[in-house]
Amino acid sequence: MFKKIISIMLAVMMIMSLVTVMATSTGAVTYENTKLYFDVSSTGWTMGAKDKVGFYIYGDGFEPIPWGGKKLNGVSEGDGIWSFDPASKGVALEEGVQYKIIFTGKNNNADAQTADLYFDTTCLGHCAECNGEMVENFVDSSKKSQVAVWKDLDPSKYGPVKGITSLGNVVGTCLPQGKTDEDLFTTWLVDTGAQGMKNAMKYTVMPGTKTAQQLVDDIGAALGLTKDFVQAAIEENQAGIEAALALDESITKPFDWSYDASTLPGAEQPTEAPTEAPTEAPHVHTPGEPTEENVKPATCKEAGSYDKVVYCTTCGDELSREEIVIGKLLHTEGEPTQENVKPASCKEAGSYDKVVYCTVCSEEISRETIVIGKLLHTPGEEVRENEKPATCKEAGGYDKVVYCTACGDELSRESVVIGKLLHTPGEEVKENEKPGTCTEEGSYDKVVYCTACGDELSRETIKTEKIPHTIIHKDEVPATATEDGMKEHYECEICGALFFDADGKEPATAEELVIKAAHLRGDADANGEVEIVDATWVQRFLAHMSVTDNFDEIAADADQDGEVDIVDATLIQRYVLKICDWDKKPPVNEA
Repeated sequence: MFKKIISIMLAVMMIMSLVTVMATSTGAVTYENTKLYFDVSSTGWTMGAKDKVGFYIYGDGFEPIPWGGKKLNGVSEGDGIWSFDPASKGVALEEGVQYKIIFTGKNNNADAQTADLYFDTTCLGHCAECNGEMVENFVDSSKKSQVAVWKDLDPSKYGPVKGITSLGNVVGTCLPQGKTDEDLFTTWLVDTGAQGMKNAMKYTVMPGTKTAQQLVDDIGAALGLTKDFVQAAIEENQAGIEAALALDESITKPFDWSYDASTLPGAEQPTEAPTEAPTEAPHVHTPGEPTEENVKPATCKEAGSYDKVVYCTTCGDELSREEIVIGKLLHTEGEPTQENVKPASCKEAGSYDKVVYCTVCSEEISRETIVIGKLLHTPGEEVRENEKPATCKEAGGYDKVVYCTACGDELSRESVVIGKLLHTPGEEVKENEKPGTCTEEGSYDKVVYCTACGDELSRETIKTEKIPHTIIHKDEVPATATEDGMKEHYECEICGALFFDADGKEPATAEELVIKAAHLRGDADANGEVEIVDATWVQRFLAHMSVTDNFDEIAADADQDGEVDIVDATLIQRYVLKICDWDKKPPVNEA
């Protein structure tokens, strides 16, 4: 009830303070004492136009918004300053309670984030910034985080969270609420998690980076502990230390810390007041058995102590006094109880905190958040949505949808397809008509279209017959001495086809109709072929050299000018070489 009253009062104070603003030294930005602020310009992060700065708030048993949730994003105030109003996001901060915050950048990318920073409601209206330092991540020491601090607040109270990393290094400046450096060390000894002694032994001592002696002394020095306290804590928690190391078989090196080998300071020794020089032989003290004085019993709430004192058995002088610290007793665990119960529904998972308190001192020993899975949805009747009628042009369909009757969420959606309708054939029509000729058949396309959508349903090409030839008579052309003639025949005046008869039933070829000439033009040796040798025979003939008996002077007169001369030899050569035909005589100067 007390917590609820405080929460209500805080909420009222936040609403009232919305109108109260505090002037800031950054110029245009004003700080409201209901918001937390962060100067992203101190980080060196590259922020795009769509990037946000995340404000992740959590604490012991307190995580109102899951990591990465959109509600974590702050609002840009300009000049690199981002703000976050916890109350507007449903985060109720209680006065006097210590919380932690991590600032993230680049759309909540975990690679761009700060180390854990302590704050409480005192920090509302204040701005945090990075100081240029990098520290190990508590759980994964391979990752580094930038150190954030509140610009104008005490770092020992509102500063980076102080703790021991997984490699056994002390980082941070601010202790958890109600805890001491001694508490951090004692917890580290028996913690079986990532921040405990077991993990540091595995990843620091086993690889040989440090010995167990160096590991403990370095932590003790960073926490300002004496070796007397360290020895007492180790002895008090020996069973827990052994149990933690037994959980990992890979740890084979012993946890062998030695008081005598320790570099840590010891407990302060009392100093004796100076005395005057004895006038007789000095007294030699005889130490007696140590006695216990100022005994303060240890409890599970607080460590105990006593003074181990040695007196001289002869004169009774106090020879030594050493304060011995007795580690806190283990808590007596009670039965787990349930707190912060949030019932589950089909819309959202539920949860509760399983809390164990000490039956002796009532201190909270452990708190674990148990998540209760969401309940099953209650399916309703199927309904149709997005109906689309089918046509012969296009298929139709609809969505078959089922909703939860409790929360209204869509449980399933199935697309049902309705096949296209059949086409309605129209009358046949003719397209692409091509009349027949005396050499080729004609054709046309017989086409059917759908009367509803106009789609072509079928197309068939129909052939038509050729038309008759148009035949004319051709008289015989007699052959000359060197030119072929042509027999009497018939010819189609359209396509040029040749026939022996007027009805066009007896086809003829041009070779069949040729009347051969008596002489083959250019065939001077009368062997039936025009060759380069024929030009040679003409040259021999003109030179009055011997030629064959069958030399044909008529055929040798290639240019048909009535005499055989050198021009005829040249013409035959050019004809054989396909340079010219018979009608193209060579110039006289070429002869």
